[in-house]
Amino acid sequence: MKVSLVALALVLVPCVALAESDQDWKLCTADDANDPAIFACTRLLQTNDLRQEDRAVVYYNRGAAHWRKRDFDAAIADENEAIEINPKLADAYMRRGAAYIDKGDNDRALADTDKAIEIDPDNVRAHSNRGGLRALKGDVAGAIADATRAIEIDPTLYNAYSVRGHAYALDRDYARAIADYTTMIEIDPKRAFAYSARANAYSQKGDDESAMADASRAIELNPNDVWGYRVRAAVYLHKLDFDRAIADYTKITEIDPNNAFAKEARSRAYGERWRLYSR
Repeated sequence: MKVSLVALALVLVPCVALAESDQDWKLCTADDANDPAIFACTRLLQTNDLRQEDRAVVYYNRGAAHWRKRDFDAAIADENEAIEINPKLADAYMRRGAAYIDKGDNDRALADTDKAIEIDPDNVRAHSNRGGLRALKGDVAGAIADATRAIEIDPTLYNAYSVRGHAYALDRDYARAIADYTTMIEIDPKRAFAYSARANAYSQKGDDESAMADASRAIELNPNDVWGYRVRAAVYLHKLDFDRAIADYTKITEIDPNNAFAKEARSRAYGERWRLYSR
């Protein structure tokens, strides 16, 4: 009986270890976990039985979790490790590029997204990210091309429509911008950003009523949505409703005390109100 118990124990130990390892893999590769993913990836890296290609993937996933937590330096460090182990891991370049975008290092970000696409021409997030970078650099046509390619690869990629909609708006093609923002709302109707972006496009197009409705919906979904208040205030100004415009600009300064635009716009609104009522 003792022999049987020992044998059973010897069988159970590796089974338990395998089960724990499987659970760590699931957590490490989950795209909706942050600290649990980091801990799981770290445990996997501390084992000595990972193949090098798997080790690179674990570093990539831990870097992605750091990026989701907005710890961009830690994300870059992990993606550096992944790339050193496997220089052909396109997602590591993509994620490192995303971290560089968030740090404002657009030249390095562009180099990484270029590399990701060179390795994997269908890397959807790299195309979307590069589209955003091209828009920042004033290359509207390039931004539209990259975002369109991302949408061809994944028609549900929210950020790709955001990039393309923004590029269309920069090109004053507000009808196409509105169409892309509408698709974003269809994909995720609970996110304020697409409503405020579409509100701005409607406002630029001269459709104040639609702009007002979308801006108000954005604020309803996110009471701290600065763009929602900014667009709605602009519509109030068009309607000569200075009190409500001033109230919205004041709300922006409460959310962001360093917002120079809101302070200046509010000052102008006070001046316009005084001129209107002092006649």
